[in-house]
Amino acid sequence: MRNRIAAIVAFGLSLLASTGGAAEDAAEALSAVDPGDWVELELIPDGERGWATREVDLKGRPKNDGGSVVGPFERTEDGGAVLGLRFDITPETTVKDTLGENIPAAELAAGEIVEVRLVRESGRIQARKIRRLAPETPFEIEGSVENVSIADPPTLRILNIEVTALNDVRVRRLHRRP
Repeated sequence: MRNRIAAIVAFGLSLLASTGGAAEDAAEALSAVDPGDWVELELIPDGERGWATREVDLKGRPKNDGGSVVGPFERTEDGGAVLGLRFDITPETTVKDTLGENIPAAELAAGEIVEVRLVRESGRIQARKIRRLAPETPFEIEGSVENVSIADPPTLRILNIEVTALNDVRVRRLHRRP
């Protein structure tokens, strides 16, 4: 079955919905994504390749030179890592608990689910804000697309994290109508 793409306008949002089921459908769906687009992906662990997604939300052009990741926290010598992405924790980094209260970065434990808002400063990735989340929170990545490959398997790279698009991937264009 060929991929069917439909534009939907509801409540002032424009959505580009893609449904499919074959590998060529995933490649066709990703053809709507360009390097430089700002996207958000919910991630699924993929034992073979690392990370995979079934949904790509296109959010327009980059908001900043950074992004965000949601996943388990790991402590490193310079700061931390989430989903394998290393970042610096500086004195300017704000760290909040699940209630939104400020806490010291030293209170973050390995394995806790966190959201990290990132910024690139002087060629390094720094955490601007870290927030503890509930353990059942889905893993996500948001940022500017660095690369799109429609080869088999189709992939996206965001924040230097390679994500495989599963065969049933959907691409939604989320932007406000003028």
